[in-house]
Amino acid sequence: MVLGALQYRLYRRRPGESDSQLLYEGRERRFLDEGFLQDGTEGDCAYSVAAVNGIGEGPRSRERDTAAGGLIDWDPKPGETFRRYIRSHEYGHNGFHFWDNERKGSLPPYPQS
Repeated sequence: MVLGALQYRLYRRRPGESDSQLLYEGRERRFLDEGFLQDGTEGDCAYSVAAVNGIGEGPRSRERDTAAGGLIDWDPKPGETFRRYIRSHEYGHNGFHFWDNERKGSLPPYPQS
């Protein structure tokens, strides 16, 4: 939900197209693209959304595609209630794991000279 939004606009870009087409405009925050399911389009579509307020349409979200194994499958998984993902995408390594660190124990004292 976007604070102050009067409605939302959902855009779809089909495979091989460079421009997105307006697919839905309204107050609902959920939409099932039944046309995509029925027309048998080959490939994966990309979707973006924008909120509209009294001033006009805001910036569109980043496109999210429907490619198998992509973000559409990552979050959330069906029936999953909680998952902690500790991989750091910013630094490219796994995050801090408290219990692994706890088992390693303390470092020996620093030598005094």
